[in-house]
Amino acid sequence: MKPWKIYQTVVIPQAVVNAVPGTLNVLISLVKGSSIVSTLGVTEVFTSAKLIASSSMLYFETYVVVGFIYWMIISWLQGKLERKIAVPYKRS
Repeated sequence: MKPWKIYQTVVIPQAVVNAVPGTLNVLISLVKGSSIVSTLGVTEVFTSAKLIASSSMLYFETYVVVGFIYWMIISWLQGKLERKIAVPYKRS
């Protein structure tokens, strides 16, 4: 088998399956630690949280709930992606 065919059929699929969970964990950390959420179109949730927090004076609780919502959405997407690319192991 030619080297490029080996990479295409064996090495790259295995590398992708092994790299996705770690890459998505970094994405979760990036979303939690930066303002990348504004580029994802979820500014409405954060803007609503700021309005609720300013009217109720419960800033910490409001931002904890919003962070939990972001975490749940990204974890759900990560699970779907991992299940989609999971390769079942076959006994030989």
